Amino acid sequence: MLKNEMIIVGGGIIGLTAAYYLQKAGHRVRIFDQSEIGSEASWAGGGILSPLAPWDYPPVINNLVHESLKDYPVFIEEISAATGMDVEYLDSGMLVIADSSDTPKAKQWSDSYQQKVDRLDSAQALHQVEQNISERFDHAFYLPDVKQIRNPRLLATVKTYLQDNDVIFHNNEAVTEILHSKNSVRGVKTEQGKYEGDAVVVCAGAWTRKFFELKQTKIEPVLGQMLLYKTKPGTQKTIILHDKKYLIPRKDGHILSGSTLEFKGFDKQPDSNFPHQQKAFSEQVLPILKNAEIVKKWCGFRPGLPSGIPYIDEHQEILGLYVNAGHYRYGLTMAHASAKILLERMQIEVENSNSLNHEAYAMNAERPSSEEFENYQTVDDK
Repeated sequence: MLKNEMIIVGGGIIGLTAAYYLQKAGHRVRIFDQSEIGSEASWAGGGILSPLAPWDYPPVINNLVHESLKDYPVFIEEISAATGMDVEYLDSGMLVIADSSDTPKAKQWSDSYQQKVDRLDSAQALHQVEQNISERFDHAFYLPDVKQIRNPRLLATVKTYLQDNDVIFHNNEAVTEILHSKNSVRGVKTEQGKYEGDAVVVCAGAWTRKFFELKQTKIEPVLGQMLLYKTKPGTQKTIILHDKKYLIPRKDGHILSGSTLEFKGFDKQPDSNFPHQQKAFSEQVLPILKNAEIVKKWCGFRPGLPSGIPYIDEHQEILGLYVNAGHYRYGLTMAHASAKILLERMQIEVENSNSLNHEAYAMNAERPSSEEFENYQTVDDK
């Protein structure tokens, strides 16, 4: 059944992208966020449009990413032309520092997704790709087609585009209750009042479990911290990944260094050791950063799931209540394919729909755990 009044709970890139497709399908959309829309993990992230070492992830994740990234060129062209804003959608490529043991996995991924991967087996070969990289590294994979986007600029552009297309923003207005009668959703309640809706979509990231009980596992907050260096443009040209951390060059010479994975609930008190440890990592990879100024640091909560496989489904008991959350580190890369699956779940026709197995992202789908969560213990909310 087609819906009309759509309410989205959560204003990160997942909620904003869902709103983009819903308004294009002719529906009225409201977005609620407990803080400023587009200010949490989506703003804080690095903007790499690829999984980190994608061959380490199962097809259910890579498929969602692969399909989603197909939509970015047209999406960026549309919102940039409409707003006159630059999101810094750049061809950066990515160096993944790793030894030869990853070669079979990397080749299989490359063949499966038709993505180019070059094996570099000397320091000289690495320097040809990234001139300022440390000479200590002599083995890596180079993915020349990986792109990046500057998160804050993307979010600002999408917000402007949506508001120009009559999407209503409720900044700093937390949803306190999902309203439903019997087995059908009716809308949401905030401290400012009640809002009726034909459908409610929970895209609340790390806060999703406040509204949507997930029986198999819980979406947990995973804190990530970042450093930002100021250098001359061209100091670093290619995204560099090493030991699950990364350095990302921006167009204006800034270099983003991240990120931690901190499992401590909604405690946003930064790890005091982070700046020193991340600075050491950054200078180990790019020695030229020893003389660079750190101009900013920040953090944000990712919506962590043990599997990294998001939930995109309708509530099993309440009709019209949907979830699109749990994208962990890859909300930006999965946003478009996730939104299309969501709309098809809502029985709304989607232009250029994908052929993904929607059941892989259902609430009751089996989800294996990832290595990152091996020693993880649930931390109660504070």
